[in-house]
Amino acid sequence: MSANFLSRTESQVIAALPPGRLKDLIVRRGEDVRFVIVGGIGFVINLVALWILHGRLGLPLFIGQLIAAELALLSNFSFHHNWTYQNYSGGSFMHRLGKFHATAWAGALIGSLGVWVSATYGHIHYLLAVVVGALLALGWNYFFNKYVIWGKRHQLDPETS
Repeated sequence: MSANFLSRTESQVIAALPPGRLKDLIVRRGEDVRFVIVGGIGFVINLVALWILHGRLGLPLFIGQLIAAELALLSNFSFHHNWTYQNYSGGSFMHRLGKFHATAWAGALIGSLGVWVSATYGHIHYLLAVVVGALLALGWNYFFNKYVIWGKRHQLDPETS
């Protein structure tokens, strides 16, 4: 059973459309919405984990942020693999997980540095600095998730779309 952003009726309508620009636009828009939802879930996981690790347990901010980012990355990968990009081909689960971590850790490092610099030198509260870090990493993550990790979309199946 796969999670899906569209209802069965909407999926049937899209599947019935002839191949072309309109169908591709609708499918891509759904993927973009799912990407934002997954990113929001990851953001909340990152924020709560950082609050626990740094705010409650006293880990250094940068270390706490790296651990919080890893928790969010694992969540994001799971959602992207099973929901956002379920109609994409591009290698085995482990191959995608490896590519995801290689590219997402660059984004996590960009975001973590943004958090640390914003909090340390910008004197922004560390939880607000997470917003700065997330915005810095957003473009990087979107590009690499969409075009590098999941690769090409395969033909949509009307029963699963």
